[in-house]
Amino acid sequence: EFDGSNPLTYIEGEVYPKVRALLMHLALKTQNGDKKTPMLLLNEYAKKVYGSTKCIVTREVVGHQASMFSATVQLLDLNDDVLAKESAQARNKKQVKQLGAAAVMEALMEQNMEQFM
Repeated sequence: EFDGSNPLTYIEGEVYPKVRALLMHLALKTQNGDKKTPMLLLNEYAKKVYGSTKCIVTREVVGHQASMFSATVQLLDLNDDVLAKESAQARNKKQVKQLGAAAVMEALMEQNMEQFM
C-alpha cells in the first residue's frame, strides 16, 4: 500500500532492489527520522558526483490503463546532455515520479555502486 510518508512504499515488491536497500540503510542510519525519497537521493547523488546537474521529469501523462500515470525521468548535465533516462508507471503522479527516479538510480547503481556509499 502506497504511503507518501514512507519512502519505501514508493518501491513496491522486488523492483529496484539496490535503491530499496539504500533507502533502508539510510533510514536506519539517520536517528532524526529523515526519510529520503528516490528523487531526493538522485538529486543528492548528481550534485555529489557530477557537481551540478539537474534531474527532470520530462513526461507525465495519464496512461491508457485505468488511472495509470507514466513519467520519464532524466538526469541531465549542464549542457543538457542526457546522463541517464528511465520511465515508470504508477497509480498516482507522486509515486510515478519517485519510481522514475528509482529506475534512474538503479541503472546508475548497476554501473558504479561505490559512488552511492
